[in-house]
Amino acid sequence: MSATELDRALHASVLKREAAKEAEFREARAKHEEEVRLGFGATDMSKQELRKIIDSDRRMYYRSEDLNDKLFIHYKGWKEIKNLEGWTGLKALYAECNAFDRISGLSQCRNLRSLFLQENCIRRIEGLEGCPLLWNLNLSSNFIERIEGLSQLRSLNTLTIQKNKIGFAGVEDVVHLVDTTISTLDLQDNKIWDPDILPEVFTRMADLRVLYLKGNPCAKKIPNYRKGITAVCENLKYLDDRPVFPE
Repeated sequence: MSATELDRALHASVLKREAAKEAEFREARAKHEEEVRLGFGATDMSKQELRKIIDSDRRMYYRSEDLNDKLFIHYKGWKEIKNLEGWTGLKALYAECNAFDRISGLSQCRNLRSLFLQENCIRRIEGLEGCPLLWNLNLSSNFIERIEGLSQLRSLNTLTIQKNKIGFAGVEDVVHLVDTTISTLDLQDNKIWDPDILPEVFTRMADLRVLYLKGNPCAKKIPNYRKGITAVCENLKYLDDRPVFPE
């Protein structure tokens, strides 16, 4: 059996093992979504619900939407991001642990710096064109299969996207990273199996300084994993929680 055939066989074996885990994950996620739906009040991100948030904490929020630079809408059970047209001064949106299945409603949030959307039901990276100043993006624990839609974000420094489904299709699922300005990248616990991600992606990311890759099948395929990565990614300062020291 050739090296290519062996690699394909190993990949098929990984996919088979992951299938059972995937079924478990889907079942747990469905249960979580149902608990969210039943455990919280309104599932609509209406203007009235946003007003309630403002009124609930006068020390945190200004009465006028455009004066607020942060908004906490986590654990609401909401299904769609909307009605943020008046929040033009928003710099940080904490929207984790909801039931959002897509990124939307942010076109007027042009000052947004930090966006926290972990633990939702998002399947695709999109809808960020109106956030040119975005610096920190967290999309962990969603259903994303491919990294895309980030090249226009020229201020993006940190992408946390662990525990998704990225990497089944190989390098093409992540090659878009080459066109970004990302400095800190967290890809832990995805499905990235192809070791070519090192020469074809990471070495071409000019701004990459911090990388978290553990929990991916490729970590076991890259020869001398830690030394192999740090030898070719010369600007890397941290790899998987440990600093990189010069030889």
